[in-house]
Amino acid sequence: MSRWRTDAPVALRRTVNRIATALRPRTVFLAAAGGDEGLLLRAFEAWCAAHPGVVCELALSGRWVHACVPPAAAGALSARELRAYAARQFDHYFAESLAQGTDHWAIAVSDAPDLSFACAVPRAFAARLQAVAARWQVRISRLAPWWLAAVGDRPDGVTPIAAIEPDAVTVFEHAPDGRLERIHTDLDNHIAAPARAAVGGHRTVCLWSEAGAMPPACDAAPVARLIAGGLGRRRVAGFDLLRQRIRPWRASWAFLVLAIVVAIGARRHAETLQDGVAVQEAALARAQALQRVAHRPAVHTTAASVSAPAAQAADLASLQAAAEMLAARDHPWADVFAGVEEASQDVAMLSWQHDVSQAVIALDVAVPGDAAAWAFAERLAANATRFDRATLVSRDRIDPPQAGMAVRARVEAVLRRQPAPAGGRPS
Repeated sequence: MSRWRTDAPVALRRTVNRIATALRPRTVFLAAAGGDEGLLLRAFEAWCAAHPGVVCELALSGRWVHACVPPAAAGALSARELRAYAARQFDHYFAESLAQGTDHWAIAVSDAPDLSFACAVPRAFAARLQAVAARWQVRISRLAPWWLAAVGDRPDGVTPIAAIEPDAVTVFEHAPDGRLERIHTDLDNHIAAPARAAVGGHRTVCLWSEAGAMPPACDAAPVARLIAGGLGRRRVAGFDLLRQRIRPWRASWAFLVLAIVVAIGARRHAETLQDGVAVQEAALARAQALQRVAHRPAVHTTAASVSAPAAQAADLASLQAAAEMLAARDHPWADVFAGVEEASQDVAMLSWQHDVSQAVIALDVAVPGDAAAWAFAERLAANATRFDRATLVSRDRIDPPQAGMAVRARVEAVLRRQPAPAGGRPS
């Protein structure tokens, strides 16, 4: 079976999923899972396998997130100061459980005057989630605690707010002036969430009220709506433990649309091409026979021998057409699209050129700066299963910068040639 028939449907499904969720990411809640990180990662991997190529926002249970609120005596802290303060607090209380080294934490801060707090997860934990997503070409657009759905609201008075989930309750306490004073999470593996829904004296936000157990990786519609509504509130809209957001670019959409059009068109014509290949292979056999005849010594000059060169030239033209169709059929389109897409973080695709008869792919991109241009080329070069090498050919300034993109760069990548099977054509 050809590479096209095995890879193209999968690549097509990934592309359709990416387009469908790029502007409206899927929201997935990662539950406490009894504190079993392995169980959580396996559940997330199963979800990714069922949704290859999607863009998703991950909302974490309070069990996996540490929170820190600076004291009122600290005054108004900038985002940089709050991040540094929180890092010291997390290192002091939790770093002993982590491997020795520096930069343990992935930290996000909210520095609104009355909503100043920081959250963190171990950087290794965030990296494991990203590695699981990468195996299925799922893109995590945001990583945040689910309880932003509760803390994003302005408090009415000093009534504590309780964000209730299975196995955990996170409580937010506010000062009389409305400033957030404290965040604390109570873990409870024995009391079901519906039974805790009426926490005395608290305004509650309950994530799960169904009778059955919540899956470790849950994208049920009521849960997703509640969380997505909280993540979208203006006061916490930029809160992201990965500190990266997908900002779609018009040229990127054009690239994705081009990819899906090429894939659909190629699939429709696959059977037609195969029929044509059979005809051209017969023409190849005739051309080879004619070549053998042409190299024999001529004894008599006849009308047939005079017309032989013209017939040979016609058959050689047919041979060339057959070779071109074979190359188009067997070309690893899925690898080309998937390889470029995987490397296109923080990159706006402007144009690309690729001839199936050549191994070179020329990509024109817009990036925030020179470092992003080099990083894009390095990501392509690091994908050794698809590319032999990648080179940053040129960089030009965009003046003035557009939508944060300040540099136009050209990168040329060389597609890795697959080894030919014994006695056959390269795939």
